[in-house]
Amino acid sequence: MTVKKTVIIISDDYFYLNGLEFLLKNDNHLNVFCHYVYQNQKKCFSDSISYDIHNEKSIIILAVDDLDLIRKFAACFSTNVIYSLRTLGKREMVLYYKGALVINRCLSIWRMLDVIKKYGRVNFMPGISLTQKEEQVIFSYFNLTGTHFNAFKYKTGIKKISHYKRSAYQKMLVNGDGEAHFVVKALSEIRTGVL
Repeated sequence: MTVKKTVIIISDDYFYLNGLEFLLKNDNHLNVFCHYVYQNQKKCFSDSISYDIHNEKSIIILAVDDLDLIRKFAACFSTNVIYSLRTLGKREMVLYYKGALVINRCLSIWRMLDVIKKYGRVNFMPGISLTQKEEQVIFSYFNLTGTHFNAFKYKTGIKKISHYKRSAYQKMLVNGDGEAHFVVKALSEIRTGVL
């Protein structure tokens, strides 16, 4: 008899939470638990979640739009967390970045089940492995304003910025700045939480 994986879905989107719960409960190999995050509960709710970080059979799917919450989870739970992001694009996005699995909410249920079943196996997902320059360019592009960005642009060069940004977007499976904005912000918070 195989041990069922436990999937804990935490979301501030009630419809996504109920839809994903309904679809995942039809799979006999998963125990599914849901937790809806209320607006006034966001500050301290991660303390109330009972979760064994050493259990390879437990996975948290965090589907929130609050970047502070994403950073807190990255700091508290370094393994077995899937970050589900709301993006503008309709392409299925699955990235493995600095030990975190990041997906978008357009992911089909079959791909989601495949990701959940394979999660925890060594090298089941290739990392996007951004180079140091690509990370520096995309994080600077979305974080610097005005004169700071002009100085960065002058120092790095417009063609190099364009090249590194394009190659990073291809690795992240996004099409442009609008689609990449929230993904880059979330990756930045995950990187901050992990460090």
